[in-house]
Amino acid sequence: MEYKYRQACWEYGYFVVQKPVQRGFKKGGHDVTLYIDYKGKAKKKGKQTYKQNSYDLEKKIEEAYEYCYKFYILGE
Repeated sequence: MEYKYRQACWEYGYFVVQKPVQRGFKKGGHDVTLYIDYKGKAKKKGKQTYKQNSYDLEKKIEEAYEYCYKFYILGE
């Protein structure tokens, strides 16, 4: 089901993007924030940070694609 949301968002030009909160190298990576990108412009930015390559980050990405699909594409 989650892949359906991602595929539809990608087709409409919406992407969930990770952005590190700091620059530079850190073993394990810096924490990241998420935002929804639409044609190169940020639509909605999250306030919470997540550890790179974590289970919580993957779950939040799935939630973000579901939100994007329902709110921006379906207009719910």
